[in-house]
Amino acid sequence: MSPEGLCIYHAPQNGRDDPSARRVWNEAKSRAQAADPANFKHWHFPPDPDGFYFRGIHFNNCADFTDAIFECIPYFNGAVFGGLAEFTGTKFASAAHFKEVEFRQGARFVMAYFHQSAFFEGAEFKGKADFERATFNTAASFGPEKTERPAVFHQEARFKWVSVRRNAEFCNVRFEGPAIFQNSEFEGNVVFRGARFDGNATFNFASYRTGRVVLFDEPRSDGKPFRVPAQGETAYRLAKQAAYARRDLDIADRYRLWEWQARAASKHGERSARYRIGAGSRRALVWMSEGPSRVLGIGLVVVLAFWGLYCSCDAVCPAGVPEEEALAYKTKTHEALYFSVVTFTTLGYGDLRPKPIWYWRYVAAFEAAGGAVVIASFVVVLARRLLA
Repeated sequence: MSPEGLCIYHAPQNGRDDPSARRVWNEAKSRAQAADPANFKHWHFPPDPDGFYFRGIHFNNCADFTDAIFECIPYFNGAVFGGLAEFTGTKFASAAHFKEVEFRQGARFVMAYFHQSAFFEGAEFKGKADFERATFNTAASFGPEKTERPAVFHQEARFKWVSVRRNAEFCNVRFEGPAIFQNSEFEGNVVFRGARFDGNATFNFASYRTGRVVLFDEPRSDGKPFRVPAQGETAYRLAKQAAYARRDLDIADRYRLWEWQARAASKHGERSARYRIGAGSRRALVWMSEGPSRVLGIGLVVVLAFWGLYCSCDAVCPAGVPEEEALAYKTKTHEALYFSVVTFTTLGYGDLRPKPIWYWRYVAAFEAAGGAVVIASFVVVLARRLLA
């Protein structure tokens, strides 16, 4: 027993000499391969003197994954790995619980196989976390949406070539170092709502299953979710492609805008005039593309605005009126409205015209050009919706 009254498996002092450390690891490996529940809650794992750790262990020792039962779930909740947490090639026949585990010197789950769900919420990875080529046969839970303690990665989080057969949850997870999801395969929904990337974020060649959701937060001025805006480009591109594939055009357009913002910020800077003008115009286009009714609303506003201008300034007169009389002509309200409509729609019947003053001709031409753009936009948005 330790001075605190803890047994050798839970005492922080159990790694001060090789015999005690070896005793802890021999018992851990024996329990891991037994068909009984592998309960390691609040254990303190010192460095393994033999350097074997849990490498290649088949938890529950089941002949077939279908033999796994809920009673054989391995629990590491609250455990502390004082040395390396080595699970390379390890197979978990049932759900694996690593909730609130402290990995002090790094964790290696390279080529690990999780037959059922893996729970890592609240886990703290103080060293490098390597899940390269790991397979999550069902779900990977590092930060469920309602959890108060998501996982934290203080150094590199490596999820390269990872395969997740169902949902992957990284809500509110903090990646303080590089986050590498290159070539990862997500067959279910993958959610990064509230996640923060303080280091490099790489999602190159990551894939998704058609119809599934890939979700990231909107870029903010306070450096969230990507402290370096340019790092969000590949992430937003992945989410955009997934949204287009499931025909969610509104969401896809927003991710397309955010992808452009990330790329433009790296080239021109967020404070440059070019970036601000481009971002503003693209936001307006995204807003318009969310429905044909919005384009029609813009057209109605333009028609009414020019109607008020023509009416208040007496800018319209009949086409057959001599020039001297045209200048003194008092424009009627219905004439101004009619002229604004036919000019906006580029019909131009010729029964009314702007007064023979040079600037009114350019005003009418400007309205006609705006009408052509709005009408063309309406056709594009409507066709896009129908095709989707």
